[in-house]
Amino acid sequence: MNRVFYTYILVDLRKPGRYTYDDCNLSFLYEPFYVGKGTGERYCTGKNDYANRVMKILGPPSLYSILIKFDGVEELLSEDLSFLHEVRFIKQIGRSDLRKGPLLNFTDGGEGPSGLKMSPESRMRMSLAKVGKPQSYQLVASYATRKGKPKSKSHCEAIARSNTGKLHSPEAKEKMSKLKLGRKHTVESRDLMSKSHLGSRGTMTGKFHSEETRKKMSESHKGRKPTDKARENMRIAALSRKNAGVLSTA
Repeated sequence: MNRVFYTYILVDLRKPGRYTYDDCNLSFLYEPFYVGKGTGERYCTGKNDYANRVMKILGPPSLYSILIKFDGVEELLSEDLSFLHEVRFIKQIGRSDLRKGPLLNFTDGGEGPSGLKMSPESRMRMSLAKVGKPQSYQLVASYATRKGKPKSKSHCEAIARSNTGKLHSPEAKEKMSKLKLGRKHTVESRDLMSKSHLGSRGTMTGKFHSEETRKKMSESHKGRKPTDKARENMRIAALSRKNAGVLSTA
């Protein structure tokens, strides 16, 4: 199924008026502030920081978005037309950073082809360029809204599918191990973990080890001496079992 591309124009509902651009046959009742190209819900997603601030104030993009769709043609032609109109509209309306108009676009448009796959080298350069840079307040705010929010069943299944068959490299395992060294669960965390297991049956309930498995376990423990702490834990566990037996017969 072919995707339908479009050129979209976002208008600022706080600035009513008559904004006419005869060269590209456009007329708005509110001042335009951003022009882009996309497919699906692209017009709803984030732009640059300046445009994002305006969008945050105005609310849902569906209230102030104008879409010019190019359907009924091949996908590549649809995308090419959306690019051409994006470049044309930005040029005619004018960019604010160049003091030629109200648009908050930082480029002349026509870039960013859909489905572009970056090489590992490009990804690494982009990653290094962002090291040490603070995240935008919109992104930080989005983390806060997601905190504590349970994932949907479909989301969990998608995560599970994406991780199926993946194995951590020895280097990754070493890093994860070092990160956890010295970490201790808080009293609250331990209490929550304890409550979550109350009433649950162990994985070996009703099951028995085979003779072969028991022999392997016995061989693996030969020559091993428990530490003083382990001895103390075993002594306490034995006393607990003994006291439990006394109470049950009383």
